[in-house]
Amino acid sequence: MQNKVVLRIIDIVKSPHWISVSDAQRVQDRIRDAFKEGHSVELSFAGGEHLTSIFIKTAISQLYTEDRSEEFLKNNLHFVDITEFDRQLVTAVTESLVRYHAQQKAYDAAWTNLIGDKHPLVLDACCGSKMFWFDPDRKDVLFMDNRELEATLCDGRKLVIKPDVIGDFRKMPFLDSAFRMVVFDPPHLIRAGEDSWLAKKYGKLDPSTWKEDLTKGFNECLRVLQPLGTLIFKWSEDQVSVSEVLKLCPVKPLFGQRRGKTHWLVFMKEDTKEEPDDSIYADEN
Repeated sequence: MQNKVVLRIIDIVKSPHWISVSDAQRVQDRIRDAFKEGHSVELSFAGGEHLTSIFIKTAISQLYTEDRSEEFLKNNLHFVDITEFDRQLVTAVTESLVRYHAQQKAYDAAWTNLIGDKHPLVLDACCGSKMFWFDPDRKDVLFMDNRELEATLCDGRKLVIKPDVIGDFRKMPFLDSAFRMVVFDPPHLIRAGEDSWLAKKYGKLDPSTWKEDLTKGFNECLRVLQPLGTLIFKWSEDQVSVSEVLKLCPVKPLFGQRRGKTHWLVFMKEDTKEEPDDSIYADEN
């Protein structure tokens, strides 16, 4: 780094009493501009000591990103005119963010290793042999199941279960809000022989824990689904009614197929953070 740039918080914020989101953004931009020009930064809180904790929590954490290493920031971003408590807070925030980014990099590496060149928007959480997919090789769909299997059924047909990811729908190995759509077609059988062709083809639920397992499954599907994303649920009423299964889901379906033994139901994950627009219509002009 060439020269040192001194930034006084009290000169940047609009109010001496609190820091707004725009204030935090301005400080971040000033720091980034200084880094781009090859300068180190000394951030002074003289006259604004009461703003230190707020600023550290709302603004400085954004600078600890993957393009700025911990060592770089320690050498080129310095805090002055702060209390010992706030200095310890800076250290704690830094260490926490460094751990977070290390975990994120490890997750990204594991994710890449799992899915290869796929760019999934859709998750099939219990794909089985992908029977209802028109294109079982889509690059934007991630297929998960809790097993791999190759077997010959009683009618001589070959059964191949080969998911992209081996995983448990009760505890999925994905981040929150990772997918735009989730397909949930869990095993619908509680009573079936362990080596029967039905168990091989469709899987089997545990008779003693199936309610708890499906409850966890619904919750996990909604967790990994983006807000306003779509959950497609499939259920066959061979042994358990769909009305009994729906009691285990925390949200109600929007619509679905009401007749027949096999049911398809559509859910939408609510977005609790944003208010809907006043109008849905295009401008007539």
